Amino acid sequence: MKKLAIILCVLLFSTPSNSQQKQETSQPSPIIFIYDASGSMWGQLQGKTKVEIATEVLSNAINKLPENQNIGLVAYGHRKKGDCKDVETLVDMNNVSKSIIISSLKKIKPLGKTPLAYSAIQVINQLRESKKKATIILVTDGIESCNGNICDVVTAAKKEGIDFKLHIIGFGLKDGETEQLKCATKAGDGNYYDAADADGLGDVLEDATSVTIDDPK
Repeated sequence: MKKLAIILCVLLFSTPSNSQQKQETSQPSPIIFIYDASGSMWGQLQGKTKVEIATEVLSNAINKLPENQNIGLVAYGHRKKGDCKDVETLVDMNNVSKSIIISSLKKIKPLGKTPLAYSAIQVINQLRESKKKATIILVTDGIESCNGNICDVVTAAKKEGIDFKLHIIGFGLKDGETEQLKCATKAGDGNYYDAADADGLGDVLEDATSVTIDDPK
């Protein structure tokens, strides 16, 4: 009888409860934001700099995400004016703190170039190493300025079997500047969005954060 009681206790405490299992399986895959901190983000729209608008709108979008959402942040062009490899992971994808992301956004000072392809490579490398899947959302106000091709990068990663969905938001881009970006999102099973102002950026961010790798629509 004592042996049976001991066995039952071991099983009770070693087997995850249904609620624990449900919590583990319902954990959303990470959303990784790639943020444009190139010098052109000091340009103005409606009396505000694009960096002010982007920081405010992106912060609002992040605050609306689920509490258990993992959120990563990568920025480019914020440290060295002419460096095409100026890409930095500011917050790891395992982070669940919204305040850390928002605080990091507010500290970014636009400065340099627009290495879209190289920034995508850095995030894809993280997914390859971690063997995780993720939704990548790239916000840019400019086109590639470092001779890279983000469409080629994304196409190669997908052929390799890396699991991600890529959305790109063109913030204030002109007609004729979006071909490579649209190609990249098509290859990355995502969407390309145009945003001309703060309202437009808010609308497309709401859609981009809802159409994830976990719940494609």
